[in-house]
Amino acid sequence: MRRRPKMQPPVATLDELLGEASWLLSRAEALADDGRQEEACLELVRAAHCEEQGSSLIAARRQVCHGGSIGNTKWNCAAHTHSLDS
Repeated sequence: MRRRPKMQPPVATLDELLGEASWLLSRAEALADDGRQEEACLELVRAAHCEEQGSSLIAARRQVCHGGSIGNTKWNCAAHTHSLDS
């Protein structure tokens, strides 16, 4: 019997992650203003998680763009414009 490969969830883009974090921070502020501190704290944790994922994406992009490779694919980011120059 053939097994079906597990499907990986789609990877969010940096813009999506930062947008989600921003929305969660706004929601946390509104919840805190409404006196719902525990729920506000949960949203802050979720926002922090989104920002950590975004940071990981940036770190991976830096690694790839500065001489790294993923699998058999070599990346030359000198041809691309980005704001991650160090």
